[in-house]
Amino acid sequence: MNVGSVRNKLDKVKCLVRESKCDIPVLTETEIEIGLYELDEYNAVHLCREKRGGGVSIYVRKLMEYREVESSEHGDLFNWLCVHIGDENFKVTVIYRHPSYRHTQLRNNLDYIMGRYRIVGDLNIILLEENTTEVVYYKTQYSV
Repeated sequence: MNVGSVRNKLDKVKCLVRESKCDIPVLTETEIEIGLYELDEYNAVHLCREKRGGGVSIYVRKLMEYREVESSEHGDLFNWLCVHIGDENFKVTVIYRHPSYRHTQLRNNLDYIMGRYRIVGDLNIILLEENTTEVVYYKTQYSV
């Protein structure tokens, strides 16, 4: 879920998570300071960014075992975070890509990440409205 800063929307986010009964809610563009925005019944893993845009969070229901696997920041333009859930080989990865982050850089990062994990997130690519070379590439290469 792209929250576009959770600072002024925490009550709405909590309500959405509670109503969805989701075990692993994932947020992008959180723009938060670590530890200030926790959700009841969930453990949280954050890759924080206090500036406009960016920052990602994965919340895992407290009854579930998890561990952070890997995370990376590429300046202010690209953040990603991965957690391993339980004993199974199940990993959740959330990505935020700023619209000005170059497609060539994104492809290199996606090749690395998708070779290891499945992803959710905000890539800021409008797949339904554009038919550019880049969009065609993402649709064919990554089956999006």
